[in-house]
Amino acid sequence: MENNHVDKSAKKVGIGILLTLLFGPFGLFYASKRGGIIMTSILVLMAIIFVCVFFLENVLLAGIVFLLYIWLIPILWLICIIWSVNA
Repeated sequence: MENNHVDKSAKKVGIGILLTLLFGPFGLFYASKRGGIIMTSILVLMAIIFVCVFFLENVLLAGIVFLLYIWLIPILWLICIIWSVNA
């Protein structure tokens, strides 16, 4: 008896890592649409918060948010890369 089972084409992990490394949450769409949507939403929310704080003209608060984002954005990128490898 013949086995006519056709496998779905597997996505390459290296390409997923490269795209995610270069484009962050947008590159994650290659490996996982759900992950791309979630992480891109987080990035957009972070940008909206930053813009809102900027327009408050509170220099201290804007500086704190900026320094926080210097740490959060690389962590976001790293989470995206890990998610891409697991997807």
